[in-house]
Amino acid sequence: MKLYRSYVFKDKDPVIDAVWTAIQTYAAARGLTEKQAIADAAKSGVRKQTIRNWRYGGVRRPFFYTVTKVGVAMGDPRFMAFLPPPKIKWSRRKKQA
Repeated sequence: MKLYRSYVFKDKDPVIDAVWTAIQTYAAARGLTEKQAIADAAKSGVRKQTIRNWRYGGVRRPFFYTVTKVGVAMGDPRFMAFLPPPKIKWSRRKKQA
């Protein structure tokens, strides 16, 4: 079996379908239109036009960071694994006299 170093896709990166599915699932669960769901996804810091271009424009391979931000904003567990671990501030208890 021959192993390849990279995945070659013909049209668009499959992650675009994954994030678009997350947006559609989010919209269906809340009874939103596509436009409203994209507006909620844009609250992640990624522009609405960028999200639309993933689906309808000529973007073949979006940046991993932007896709992850939108996936997390939509609450998709597939994208949660890529979040950095939370920073926990540890403090010592004061001794009670």
